[in-house]
Amino acid sequence: MRRYRSYLSLMARSTLYKELLLMLGMAVVEGALFFYQSQKQISFLASYTADWEEVWASRALTIGEMVENGHLSLVWFGGLLLLSLVLIRTAGRWRDYTLDRLGVSRKQGNLLYAAYSTMAFVLLWGFQAALCLGMCLFYRQQLPAEMVTRQTILLSIYQVPLFSTLLPLANGLRWVTDAFVMAALGVCAAGGARLMRLGRRPLASIELLVVLFWLEYGRNNSFDLSMEAVHITVTFCFGAVAVARMILWDNEDGEEEPDVQIGPYV
Repeated sequence: MRRYRSYLSLMARSTLYKELLLMLGMAVVEGALFFYQSQKQISFLASYTADWEEVWASRALTIGEMVENGHLSLVWFGGLLLLSLVLIRTAGRWRDYTLDRLGVSRKQGNLLYAAYSTMAFVLLWGFQAALCLGMCLFYRQQLPAEMVTRQTILLSIYQVPLFSTLLPLANGLRWVTDAFVMAALGVCAAGGARLMRLGRRPLASIELLVVLFWLEYGRNNSFDLSMEAVHITVTFCFGAVAVARMILWDNEDGEEEPDVQIGPYV
């Protein structure tokens, strides 16, 4: 058990501060974009006078319009991509003698890193969910008093696709989908680190994010049972392949890790 704690400690020391910096950057970018959109007004034709002159009025953006116009879902996907690169490239420079020195086998090290990476994505998910909740609170403070009710925050979450994805509330199946997504990203990152140590290109995490973006994960507010099933199936397949390759890797091709370092590391 001590060797596992030592290995987990090595992971945390190598990646945790980078993830915290990433969170800080996401908070600054999303906060600035959301605040900028909250200051905008939309002009619209309200009516005509008796002389048929146009009467124009203006209104503030809804919270859904603020999030969409600020492209906050792209910031969220960008955060997932950057965390994937951090996890892959940080562990990608380790060598097997590190595991040997700690008394951890390759398979154990791969699976431990997959579990750690999954928790890193869950941490980012929780942080992004907290940011979304903070935006809802800010939005409520900007509304006129007569428009604020006890359900304002809940309605804001349900109305915004990104918020309802990160905070599914009573939607149990979407909680399952989110869990599959975080787990798949974690094991793909761990598998990518192993590929990088072997001098190969670790593309599974990027491919998974591209597929999820194409399937409008986090960008479609309508609940569709078939689409949730597609998300779960896709993430399960990516994760299962990554786990299988990590478990069976010692028997694959009989290759040794290259001695040269591949490119710069985060």
